[in-house]
Amino acid sequence: MAWVATDPAANPCVATLSDPRPAPRVLAIDLGELARAGVARVRPWECREAWLGHIGNWGGGALGVAELVSRELAGAPAPLALCVGSLVRRGYPTAARASVASRAPLTGLFSEGLVGGSLARRLASLADGVFVAGRVEGAGQVLVVDANGSAKLERHADLAGASPREVHRLLEERLGPCGTLSIGLAGERGVALASLASGGEVPHFVGRGGLGAVLGRCGLKAIAVCAPEVAETGSAELVARLARSPRLLARAEGGTLELFDAFAQRGDVAGSSTELARLGEQARAARAGRHGCRGCPTPCGWEFDTRRGAAQSARFGASHALAAALRFSGLDDALELLRACDELGLDAKELGATMALVAPRDLDQALRWVRELCDGVGEGARLARGSVALARELGIETPSAKGAAVRPDASIASLLGQCVSSRGGDPMRTFPFLAVDGADLAAFRASTGIALPAQASDPSSPVGKGRLVAWHEDWANALDMLGFCAFSGAALLADGLFTPAELSRELAPRPFAESGLDLLDAGGVLSALQRALNERYGAAPGSDGPSWSAGRALVAEAWSEYAWVRGLDPHSGRLTSERRAALEAVRPWRRESVSDGLGRTEVRTEAQAEPRRRGRVTLRARGGELRTLELDLPATAGEVLAALGRSEPRWVSARPAIFREGVALSHDALVRADDELTLLAVLAGG
Repeated sequence: MAWVATDPAANPCVATLSDPRPAPRVLAIDLGELARAGVARVRPWECREAWLGHIGNWGGGALGVAELVSRELAGAPAPLALCVGSLVRRGYPTAARASVASRAPLTGLFSEGLVGGSLARRLASLADGVFVAGRVEGAGQVLVVDANGSAKLERHADLAGASPREVHRLLEERLGPCGTLSIGLAGERGVALASLASGGEVPHFVGRGGLGAVLGRCGLKAIAVCAPEVAETGSAELVARLARSPRLLARAEGGTLELFDAFAQRGDVAGSSTELARLGEQARAARAGRHGCRGCPTPCGWEFDTRRGAAQSARFGASHALAAALRFSGLDDALELLRACDELGLDAKELGATMALVAPRDLDQALRWVRELCDGVGEGARLARGSVALARELGIETPSAKGAAVRPDASIASLLGQCVSSRGGDPMRTFPFLAVDGADLAAFRASTGIALPAQASDPSSPVGKGRLVAWHEDWANALDMLGFCAFSGAALLADGLFTPAELSRELAPRPFAESGLDLLDAGGVLSALQRALNERYGAAPGSDGPSWSAGRALVAEAWSEYAWVRGLDPHSGRLTSERRAALEAVRPWRRESVSDGLGRTEVRTEAQAEPRRRGRVTLRARGGELRTLELDLPATAGEVLAALGRSEPRWVSARPAIFREGVALSHDALVRADDELTLLAVLAGG
């Protein structure tokens, strides 16, 4: 990919950029040099390209991707970038996430994940980022960052082979209170499915694409930050609104495993409705303890009892990947396999997709294969290459995009989001603005001024899905850059507690005024920069599409709209020269209408010809609570909700999505006597 010239004389837009803020403070570490010098210290970040430096000064994920682009332009290897956003530094409620990014060993492309624990707020008291490159020899090497912002190497040989949980426990015993980022045996051995863990009594795992192997190839077992956490600050009004969000309260109650019930109703992920509902029931019965991010009034992390007597932390995405792939009828078996993944530091989602291709006969065989995977022997040696490579060897199709597994959701927006995301599928799979059911159309209109047709609320229709996905991607990038919880941001918008403009002002009062950007604009700049980096990394033309034929057919029309909105060449999927020029000028990029002939624009609504007469409708909320409503029918779904709100306002306070027999209804759809409707107000990712 050719970049626009960054010489101010050649690109006058760049010459106009000015940034009054001081450069971010970073630890830029070459491990070989550190081993010789003995210590490294925090210094101002340096970037030769003015436009890139301007973006990096936003901090968080923007700093991480800017550093990766800068090194790629210089022909240097990609480091592991660990960065914290501006809201983390301010100690804002629910802002306790660190961005971890690099070039992923599994895919060869850019990958970013957000990880919790105390790591982010400890690092924020010292610096904006840590960049680690090079290699150090010797088992059990730990990069220790002290309270003065100095870094040194310490060798703890007994940590070799230890689980991330054990690594954190031992380092706290020896170093005192600290935040840690560590790997298990999989990362030490360079397995391309290796994940990273932010330590604590309950580790937080991150790193789709094998980011754990990036730390492992550096020769490091862990990074330990021995500094106090930044003080908690922030808006009391924000905390109050978070605490009364119906979607966040539902998430706190279910710990993301409430999605088993939700998907049982929607029927758009692998597994029968009966199996999913059974798993949801077992999750509710097995809940043992709760934890969450710092400053969050609705903590959503849960641990679950297992039959071996130990509690296991679990989220829906990993639990579903293992349970569905192995056809387990019981959650306990999935939790036991997840425990093995956590001990070894393995990405459970990619492992589940890979293991599904060879279908172990029982849990014992699955556990044996996991051990073989780290040893590089037997069936495990095949699994270690990931789902795409194994499917190619077997001559079969598997749901994947950009070289990694995706969940084959029937919802077009959910599937397209996983495929087009330029930082790996997880940031879009877990970003829960409910594109799957249209509950966010009002927020979309408020944010962009664009009114989508009613068909856009149908998850099986491609209408409007390219715009929704691009909008979600930009919001996800913006919130993650700040370090603010994306689930919290999504719930505040979907529940109507903030408009997008109000949320921007709350989280970033003067976010990017010097560039004339708002928060959503900044997210769009990051989306384009990540895509440009992947072009440098060799992303194949057309790699935005799903790899398997059914997936391609499902999202083809929606992708055309996404490409137009994003500024991509419709044939190659690469950034157009016009879009690339806008990126290097750090200029907002908006397209407010779809050209004639692009996507379906016709809106079909059911004719309401028959006379109305009194009838009953049954409504079911999440968890099975029932209400019977009597009114004149047929009526629109919106009229049914309005009537329900008059008698049961709590049922509609969260602006729920409406389903009939697993199909999402727009507010214009007709409801007839004896229909049974399901109302869902849950966050879609986890």
